[in-house]
Amino acid sequence: MQGPKEDTVGHTWRMVSHMSKSPVVMVMLTKTTDAYGHGMHYNKCAQYYPINSLEVKQIPNPEYEEHDEFGDGFRGYIECLSLEKRHGGDIEVRKLKLHVEGRGDTTVWHLLYTKWPDHGVPDGADYDSFFELMKLSRELNSDTSNPRIIHCSAGVGRTGTFIALETLMREIDEGAMDRLDPNVDVNNNDNDPIFRAVDALRDQRLKMVQDVSQYKFIHQVLRRQWLERQGFEGTDQRLEVLHLDPFVEHNG
Repeated sequence: MQGPKEDTVGHTWRMVSHMSKSPVVMVMLTKTTDAYGHGMHYNKCAQYYPINSLEVKQIPNPEYEEHDEFGDGFRGYIECLSLEKRHGGDIEVRKLKLHVEGRGDTTVWHLLYTKWPDHGVPDGADYDSFFELMKLSRELNSDTSNPRIIHCSAGVGRTGTFIALETLMREIDEGAMDRLDPNVDVNNNDNDPIFRAVDALRDQRLKMVQDVSQYKFIHQVLRRQWLERQGFEGTDQRLEVLHLDPFVEHNG
């Protein structure tokens, strides 16, 4: 999804209450603000969750949202039960509790990843924390049928990259990549599982995986995952991506 704005915070928590079962996993791939030189900061996402146990978020927020916008009396609040910082603060793990009047409580694991810049990718030094993020998002979810909620700012670049990696890494874990024919024409997009995954995402939401660096990042992460599966962990895992024309052409 797109990162919540101040006047859509209630929409986000309404979605969590209606569409998910406890516990829910929310992965946030953006900071609330980014610095752009000369002391300038741009808002990337509303502060829609409580930062710590001293803060409680009301739903709806009377400062920004219409009272009972949908006419169903939906009211509640979110509190933070715990906060743990991993990898030196690269990942902030919050255990939240969503209380909705007449609906009961929902546990929400909120995972904020702080090392992914807008229109870019995590540095190589941050790969370990990124893998930990992906692992946590799977392990903390109630089951595979429960949708995880992923967002950045616009909800296309970093979000699309994360979702594409989740799909393709599962294929690696299941051995599907081991069965690829090495003699196929690599210039044919139908034979490229990464292109197919990104193309399928873009059929559902425009601009998913927003730039070439993110497309290359998918290759890098999958290469590392595949090498580890084959028992080559610790070998040289540098990547040469020689065939990116399909992405550039598809991007427009």
